[in-house]
Amino acid sequence: MGSLLLAGFGTPVLADSLSPYTAIYQVDRDGTALGRARFTLSSQGENCYLYRGVATPEGLAALLATETVEESHFCMQGGKIRPLSYRNQEGKTEDSYTLSFDWPNRLVRMDNGSARKVSADGIDPLSLQLALRKVLSDAGGQLPGEMTSLRVVEDDEEKIYSFRVSGRETLTTPLGKLETIRLDRSDDSRKHLRLWLAPTLAYLPVQVERQRGKGAVTRLKIETLPDSPVD
Repeated sequence: MGSLLLAGFGTPVLADSLSPYTAIYQVDRDGTALGRARFTLSSQGENCYLYRGVATPEGLAALLATETVEESHFCMQGGKIRPLSYRNQEGKTEDSYTLSFDWPNRLVRMDNGSARKVSADGIDPLSLQLALRKVLSDAGGQLPGEMTSLRVVEDDEEKIYSFRVSGRETLTTPLGKLETIRLDRSDDSRKHLRLWLAPTLAYLPVQVERQRGKGAVTRLKIETLPDSPVD
């Protein structure tokens, strides 16, 4: 979701990138507060997990938007994420959809009954975060020298997301100052995705930014990690 120490917090909270946790993020668009997002990773039996994200609008934003829920149910096989199902629920809009993965037949099925072929290493949009965390974790504290590419299965197609390491940055957060590794999506100049992942939190994203073209920047910034010690 390293050799650096987390200033003021002692032992890292997350033992590895698949340690169960709940983290809460502040959400804003170009500095205007929109609400909060809660991400929870929980164990669902041997080598299987549920990753859930809930974005809840607050204040004036609640008048214009509804709660958004994303869920990824997956298992680890051969050291890789193997999604079983994915759900994206945006109120009652037409953008909501579900995916069910039929690995014996190498198919992904939509909620309308249609199916299409899926790559052997395909992952769902939400587990992309966890896959990136695992890439950095597997690097053993060293920054990957090459671009990382992952196949993401979306509602209408399968896309390749490529990321490059932009370097190390220190962010000031409610958890204190955190050393992070910044990743930037590099395969689509129109869709910007930037993640800051903290080695001392098993590469948990502490800030994420999305931007389409030169439009507004939607930003998630970590606010609380309930399992972390209180300063």
